[in-house]
Amino acid sequence: MGETAIKDLEINRLCTWCSIKTTTELKAHARQPDEDDRCIERVELDFCSVDLDINTVPRDQLPHEMLPQLFAELIDLGTQVAATGDEELCK
Repeated sequence: MGETAIKDLEINRLCTWCSIKTTTELKAHARQPDEDDRCIERVELDFCSVDLDINTVPRDQLPHEMLPQLFAELIDLGTQVAATGDEELCK
Protein backbone atom coordinates (compact mmCIF):
# COMPACT_ATOMS: atom_id res chain seq x y z
CA MET A 1 0.00 0.00 0.00
CA GLY A 2 1.15 3.55 -0.64
CA GLU A 3 1.84 6.25 1.92
CA THR A 4 -0.93 7.35 4.24
CA ALA A 5 -1.60 10.81 5.65
CA ILE A 6 0.29 9.77 8.78
CA LYS A 7 3.90 8.57 8.41
CA ASP A 8 4.51 4.92 9.38
CA LEU A 9 0.82 4.27 10.04
CA GLU A 10 -0.15 0.61 9.71
CA ILE A 11 -3.54 -0.32 8.27
CA ASN A 12 -5.53 -3.52 8.95
CA ARG A 13 -7.63 -4.84 6.04
CA LEU A 14 -10.03 -7.62 6.96
CA CYS A 15 -12.41 -8.89 4.27
CA THR A 16 -15.05 -11.60 4.25
CA TRP A 17 -16.39 -12.50 0.81
CA CYS A 18 -19.56 -14.54 0.28
CA SER A 19 -21.26 -15.69 -2.89
CA ILE A 20 -24.47 -17.55 -3.62
CA LYS A 21 -25.83 -18.99 -6.86
CA THR A 22 -29.54 -19.79 -6.96
CA THR A 23 -31.73 -21.47 -9.51
CA THR A 24 -35.48 -20.96 -9.51
CA GLU A 25 -37.91 -22.88 -11.69
CA LEU A 26 -41.47 -21.93 -12.44
CA LYS A 27 -43.43 -25.12 -13.11
CA ALA A 28 -46.89 -25.81 -14.41
CA HIS A 29 -48.44 -28.69 -12.53
CA ALA A 30 -49.92 -31.47 -14.62
CA ARG A 31 -53.68 -31.68 -14.69
CA GLN A 32 -53.73 -35.42 -15.15
CA PRO A 33 -51.92 -37.98 -12.96
CA ASP A 34 -50.23 -39.56 -15.99
CA GLU A 35 -48.73 -36.20 -17.18
CA ASP A 36 -45.45 -34.67 -16.02
CA ASP A 37 -45.08 -31.16 -14.63
CA ARG A 38 -43.63 -28.70 -17.17
CA CYS A 39 -40.86 -26.22 -16.50
CA ILE A 40 -42.07 -22.87 -17.86
CA GLU A 41 -39.14 -20.70 -16.83
CA ARG A 42 -35.75 -21.23 -15.20
CA VAL A 43 -33.85 -18.30 -13.70
CA GLU A 44 -30.29 -18.42 -12.35
CA LEU A 45 -29.12 -15.59 -10.11
CA ASP A 46 -25.70 -14.85 -8.63
CA PHE A 47 -25.21 -12.82 -5.47
CA CYS A 48 -22.03 -11.56 -3.84
CA SER A 49 -21.34 -9.62 -0.66
CA VAL A 50 -18.25 -8.38 1.10
CA ASP A 51 -17.82 -7.25 4.69
CA LEU A 52 -14.91 -4.85 5.12
CA ASP A 53 -13.15 -3.93 8.35
CA ILE A 54 -10.44 -1.41 7.47
CA ASN A 55 -8.83 0.35 10.41
CA THR A 56 -5.58 1.56 11.88
CA VAL A 57 -3.33 -0.49 14.12
CA PRO A 58 -3.81 0.76 17.69
CA ARG A 59 -1.37 3.47 18.73
CA ASP A 60 -1.23 6.15 21.39
CA GLN A 61 -2.95 8.93 19.49
CA LEU A 62 -3.65 10.00 15.93
CA PRO A 63 -3.10 13.67 15.04
CA HIS A 64 -6.53 15.31 15.09
CA GLU A 65 -5.80 17.55 12.10
CA MET A 66 -4.97 14.50 9.95
CA LEU A 67 -8.17 12.56 10.69
CA PRO A 68 -10.28 13.89 7.76
CA GLN A 69 -7.54 12.98 5.24
CA LEU A 70 -6.96 9.61 6.92
CA PHE A 71 -10.70 8.87 6.87
CA ALA A 72 -10.82 9.65 3.13
CA GLU A 73 -7.84 7.32 2.56
CA LEU A 74 -9.58 4.49 4.46
CA ILE A 75 -12.70 4.98 2.33
CA ASP A 76 -10.58 4.90 -0.86
CA LEU A 77 -8.87 1.72 0.31
CA GLY A 78 -12.24 0.08 1.05
CA THR A 79 -13.50 1.08 -2.40
CA GLN A 80 -10.40 -0.43 -4.04
CA VAL A 81 -10.76 -3.69 -2.10
CA ALA A 82 -14.46 -3.95 -3.00
CA ALA A 83 -13.75 -3.29 -6.69
CA THR A 84 -10.64 -5.42 -7.25
CA GLY A 85 -10.09 -7.60 -4.18
CA ASP A 86 -7.17 -7.22 -1.81
CA GLU A 87 -4.48 -9.30 -3.52
CA GLU A 88 -3.22 -6.39 -5.65
CA LEU A 89 -2.96 -4.16 -2.57
CA CYS A 90 -0.90 -6.74 -0.66
CA LYS A 91 1.92 -7.00 -3.21
